[in-house]
Parts: sequence; C-alpha cells; structure tokens
Amino acid sequence: MLIQAQNSFNEKGAQFLLIPLGVWLYGAEGDLEYPLGAIIVLPFILFSPFVGWLSDRFCKARIINSWPCSRYACWRACTGACTSTI
Repeated sequence: MLIQAQNSFNEKGAQFLLIPLGVWLYGAEGDLEYPLGAIIVLPFILFSPFVGWLSDRFCKARIINSWPCSRYACWRACTGACTSTI
C-alpha cells in the first residue's frame, strides 16, 4: 500500500510540475497554463468510461497483467507513426 501511495504521489507531482515547467520554457508571453492543464486532464476524461467498463467486465488481475502489453503496443504504434513521417 505504501508503494501504491508513493506511485500516485509521484504521478501527481509530475503533473503539477509539468505545467509550470512548460510555461517557463515557453516564456511569459502566452496563456499556456490552460492548454497544458487540458492536455493533462484529457486522457482521464476520455478513457474513464472505457476503463470502467473493462474493470466491470473482466477480472482485475487479468487487466493488470495485460496492461504492460497494451502499453507497449501503444508505444510501438506511436513510435512507428512518428518514424514513418520523417
């Protein structure tokens, strides 16, 4: 339970640090806080219904065990799309 709490603290800490870091790198000229905040929150809004359905439909252990494979497949698709356009 301690490790789970530490992981969620690290994730939220990184999210809260990314917005000021992006604004600082971009410069003080624009309103970048709101688009960055929306980008961070958007995956939670988009994927929450699907993940809720998955957790109700399938065994939790099976979802947890298959998640690394899904994450790797998504990562490969994104890198493949980026490298094919270069």
